[in-house]
This record gives sequence, structure tokens and C-alpha cells, in this order.
Amino acid sequence: MLNSKVLLISMFLVLSIILSLIGCGSDNTVIIVPTPTYTPTATGTQGPTKTPTPTNTPGPTSTPTPTLTPTSTPTPGNFVITSSVTLLHTHNVTVLLADLNNTLPVNVTYISTTTDGHNHAITLTPLQLADINNGNTVTVTSSESNGHTHNWAIMKTFAITSGVTDSHTHNLVLSMVDVSNPPAAGVTYTSSTTNGHTHNVFLTQVQLNNINSGNIEAVTSSTTNGHSHNWAIVKP
Repeated sequence: MLNSKVLLISMFLVLSIILSLIGCGSDNTVIIVPTPTYTPTATGTQGPTKTPTPTNTPGPTSTPTPTLTPTSTPTPGNFVITSSVTLLHTHNVTVLLADLNNTLPVNVTYISTTTDGHNHAITLTPLQLADINNGNTVTVTSSESNGHTHNWAIMKTFAITSGVTDSHTHNLVLSMVDVSNPPAAGVTYTSSTTNGHTHNVFLTQVQLNNINSGNIEAVTSSTTNGHSHNWAIVKP
């Protein structure tokens, strides 16, 4: 009987212990389970960054040095005469120094430039050629063309080329009328245009007489674009 009681008590104690253990699992203890860290899946291996090809930076644009076109020097003594205006137009003729100095007793005929589809002829006698060569003015009438004529007042002129300054020259055309009969006030001539500019040359009556006597007259032009030119003037 006693053993039965001891056994019963022992079983009761064991049962109490088991219940106590079960009760411990029903409390409010929260077990925190750590959330696994998400490791993103790689979306491909990125290649090396492409280095852009450098753009060539152009250097400063060089300004080409302009090529100087020298002014052609006409044959000394040859000169161009413009006609009178008829029917709203003119013509030019070029008188040759060789014809003025020609001692043969022959007429010389010149054909004018073409304007409005036509030209004219003028004829100079030996006497007229001699007068022009002596610095006088000769007036002639052209042939008829297209129902009209033109008049020319022909006087001898000659061209002299200046000395070189700033890599260029100018031409100066003088009238033999001025040389043969120089005005008391003198004469101012304007040179040909070179590199977009001209020069003025003033000749006194004394200088013109000196040229007419066959001497060389040295003159200096006005200053333009910061420079001037020298001329050694002698008649042909």
C-alpha cells in the first residue's frame, strides 16, 4: 500500500513537471527570426567604359597673304581717247606713239572699240599726226555707223610708272598739251589705282617746261595709305 502511494506521488510529481514545461512554451515570448539579407542578382557584367574619341580642335585660320597684281605699264606714248557722246554712248581709240613718230607720208586709220554692236573708223593725215606729236589737239570726225558719227579731240599723252613702294607701283598719264603749253598755275595729275588707292602729283609751270625741254623731272606724290611714290618724268 505504501509503495502504491509513493508510486502515485512520484507519478504526480512527474506529471506536474511535464505540465510546467508545457506551460513555459505558452508564454508571450516572441522569437525573432532574422530576415535573410536579399542579395540582388547581377544583371550582367558591365564592360569597360568607352573613352570617346577626342575631337580635333582646329587651330587658328591663317589669313593668306594677298598676291599683289602689278599694274600693267602701257607702252610709253600710246594713249586712249574717248569720243564725244552720240545716241547716249561713246567709243575709244588708241593712238600709237609709233604712228606719231612715223615720217612716212601716209594716213593712219584706227578702228574704235565696239559699243552697242558697232564701231567706227577715224583717219589721221601725216600733218595731223605731226600736230598731235607736237602737243597740239586735233579734232576728227569718225566714219558713219548705225546712222551716226562721233568726234574725237586727240591730244598726245604719255604714261610714266612710279618707283616701287610697299611692293607696288602706279602709272601717271601726262598730257602733251600741258607739257607744251603749261598753265601758270601748274597741273595736278591723279595716278592709276593700285591696291584700292591713288596718289596725286602736282607739277608747276617750271617743271612742265623742264619736261618739255627733254629733261628729267623728279617729283614725289601725295601720301596715301601711309606712303608716297616717286616719279622720274621725261617725255618720250
